[in-house]
Parts: sequence; structure tokens; C-alpha cells
Amino acid sequence: MNNANILLVDDEKNIRLTIAQSLDPLGYQVATADNGEDALLQLQAQEYALILLDLKMPGMNGLEVLRRAIEIHPDIKVIIISAHGTIEDAVEAMKLGAVDFLQKPFTPKELRDLVFQVLEIESSSTNESSSYKKEINIAKKWRRKRQFNKAIVHIKQAIGLDPSLPDAFNMLG
Repeated sequence: MNNANILLVDDEKNIRLTIAQSLDPLGYQVATADNGEDALLQLQAQEYALILLDLKMPGMNGLEVLRRAIEIHPDIKVIIISAHGTIEDAVEAMKLGAVDFLQKPFTPKELRDLVFQVLEIESSSTNESSSYKKEINIAKKWRRKRQFNKAIVHIKQAIGLDPSLPDAFNMLG
């Protein structure tokens, strides 16, 4: 899903620049916003496949932007990025529809791998998954869409494939 439009929302200019430069060679089109209000305006003007969203920003925080972004585009994928996030923040973000949480500082490779993984979830066929990781990713997709019964089906399939791994059990919890 290269060429995907990504909206990067972070109040720190250096972070925006670094992330945009990390994703540019992969062919992603990265737009930036330095605050929540600007991000919401851009979301109304254009569709994005993914939002990389800082949790702590002056004015509107990342959780509020997430709530409003999901209202505008219910299927949008959001990765929360933060140096100040707590476990409670991460849980709240996941409940609101975020697909993942990336703790700062992170390497460009970690970022690229996560972005690629998140954008590939949508293109994965929900009927043709055969590995544990694919089942977990599909379950995350259904959880994000608040289709919890469908998510549980894939979590159970993941457990059947490898009951020794904790991810599926954590998702059930």
C-alpha cells in the first residue's frame, strides 16, 4: 500500500521532519500538522490511510483528536506516538480506535516496520489468514472497527495456532 496518504500530527518540528524523511523513501505521501485543530481541518479536506498522532500537544490533545478523527473517518487507522504516554493512555487510545502505540524515542526502522504492518492489515484478506501474526492483525482490524465478535473469532484462531504466545490472550483481556 505504498503511495498511501499519511497525516503526521506532532507539535515538535524536528519530530515531524524526521518521521516524514523516514517514510518518504518508501513512497508514502506524508502531510503534517503541528496541532490538533490543523489535523482535523486536513482530515475534512482529504482522505488519509493512516494518522501518526502525538499524544501530548498544546491545545487539543491526541486523545481528543483521535475521537474526532474516528467520527470523521471511522475506518482510518491511527498510531499514537508519545514520549509521555502511560499505560492508561495507551489503553484509552486503543478503546477509542487506535491500532497501535509507539513509544518515543523510536528508530526509523521501527517506525517504517510498524507503518508497513498497519497499512498491510487492511489489504490482508480476512478469509485467507494462516499464521498467528496474521490472525492477530486481523483481530486488531476488527477491534478497531468495533466488530468485537469478529475479532474474537480471529483471536481464538491465533490461540489455536500458537497457545504459548501471549498477544492473543492479552487482547481477550
